[in-house]
Amino acid sequence: MKEAPVCRITLPASFDNGAQTRAVTIGEKKARTTFAETDEVYMVIEHDGVYAIAYDPAERKCVSMTVTPGSNPSEATLSGALKFYYDDGDRNPIALTPAEGDAVYLFYNMRLPDLNPAYLNFNYLYQTGSKDQKVASYWDYHYGATYHDYGEAKMKIAALDGDDSEGYTMSLVQFDDPDKSDVTFQNVDSLFRQELTFKDKNGDTVTPTLTQFVVTTAENNTIYMYYPLASTEENRYIRGPVALDPHDLSDDGNIYFAMMFVDDIKNETLYITAEDEDGNVYTASKAAPAGGFENGKYYYGKLELTWQKCKAPTVTGTTVKPIYGNYELTENPVNITISGYSEEYEFRLENGQGGTFTLDNLTAYGYIFINQKHIYPDPQGDVSLVLKGDNSIYANDYWGILLYGGLKMSCIGASATITITTTADNICGLSCSNYRNDVDYDNPAYNRNTDESETDVTDLLAAPGFTVTRSAPTKAYDSTYGQEIYTYTVERQ
Repeated sequence: MKEAPVCRITLPASFDNGAQTRAVTIGEKKARTTFAETDEVYMVIEHDGVYAIAYDPAERKCVSMTVTPGSNPSEATLSGALKFYYDDGDRNPIALTPAEGDAVYLFYNMRLPDLNPAYLNFNYLYQTGSKDQKVASYWDYHYGATYHDYGEAKMKIAALDGDDSEGYTMSLVQFDDPDKSDVTFQNVDSLFRQELTFKDKNGDTVTPTLTQFVVTTAENNTIYMYYPLASTEENRYIRGPVALDPHDLSDDGNIYFAMMFVDDIKNETLYITAEDEDGNVYTASKAAPAGGFENGKYYYGKLELTWQKCKAPTVTGTTVKPIYGNYELTENPVNITISGYSEEYEFRLENGQGGTFTLDNLTAYGYIFINQKHIYPDPQGDVSLVLKGDNSIYANDYWGILLYGGLKMSCIGASATITITTTADNICGLSCSNYRNDVDYDNPAYNRNTDESETDVTDLLAAPGFTVTRSAPTKAYDSTYGQEIYTYTVERQ
């Protein structure tokens, strides 16, 4: 492999006068722009259609310039003896000799740069919600707001003195003003310090342990990844919700995060959704200030998040905490009561496991609600489904309840219902060994979804002393898919 020549560079650097975001100083209501020796500045040269980055092939990593803060903390000197390489398309470094007139990009505090600058990005995901915490993990990319306080500058090579063997002394000037040779970094994003309070469904102040904190706009239009060297404008900004991983909130309830704003979203309201370890969901909004959000600004404020729903339902009985959207049902037979609001939680029975599920005014979205692993020849346990009040399951394109054993329904009180909505047009929301709809398409006894009127299914689904009727399918269509809605009514005889 040919070794790249050394390029020696010394540059005075500063932040533009309007910049306010330097995460090392945030915490007060105002912030100063300062440099620190621990800052990192990576340099990329654009030469004849390729991008080369300062790189060390032996260490297989990119090399930062040295940052030496000046007596004025908003100024610094950048220096380095750098060698530039670009990717041959297969992650192998190819040496570059730069030339006068080449464009030079400097990236301030960008993390985990790559040999191929096409992958160079500013990533706003995986923020910890802290000021400067660095969370150790396998990939080690959870950082506090300090590590997302980015800046960038564009220069060009005005002179290159020397040769390949002895190396070069590189002189740079500002890309749009060749009379200036200092680097003036422009902040890429804004920093937020928000003091949080939470209200539960009764309006009382609570202190939840957060597992997620999401910031977005009404159209999910926030920028979560920025590719400054992308070939087209549409590929430069990747949009969607910015989901923090709030490992560490300060004792006073502050959360810190960085956001990037471009012209078409700077006036949009930010919507904040937080979730705690018990599945409770809280929301708030933050309207844009007059003139819109600005990159390079530090926004200090307060947010009151109010309770909206609980994603994990309330479960009592023989169960443990939900695990990755599933409940571990430890006893056989199971005997649990499920109520409230559920989103993407599944109750999965093991082989041969049955029992009693009481649904108490439950609203469930997402996953299949009750599922039993289908592995023969193990016997399948039967399930008793007890309804209280009005229950709903929104099952997407699958059954709301799928069992490979039997199911019998009863109720608490005089009557109760369960309504199952599915986007599949050939199932009736419920399937069990005594009420299948996917066995024999020529036999009406199995094709429950073909019934066009209210159907008495007492002989199939009712526990002794109860009747069960199923409504005719209610069909609701939109431009994307059709819905089939079935309501099962259980009445005491």
